[in-house]
Amino acid sequence: MIVNLQLSGQLRLDCKAGKAWFDPELWKAGDAEVKENFARTIFEGCHSVEGVKSITIYDAQSAKKLATYSKMEGLKVD
Repeated sequence: MIVNLQLSGQLRLDCKAGKAWFDPELWKAGDAEVKENFARTIFEGCHSVEGVKSITIYDAQSAKKLATYSKMEGLKVD
């Protein structure tokens, strides 16, 4: 799923910085469960590669912070 989103340009990741930029329309279309699943999947992919403690998700167009995900606190939507 993550690779497909990256290839389509709907997701950009910087695991070392703990940041992800997400297509705003796709983010808005998801309900709370979908958003948490996206965030968890992104976190787990980056955590296993880089050992990051959390992922901050941003709107890919405006760079507005959308949410933060960490294993300890789960998803926090802004």
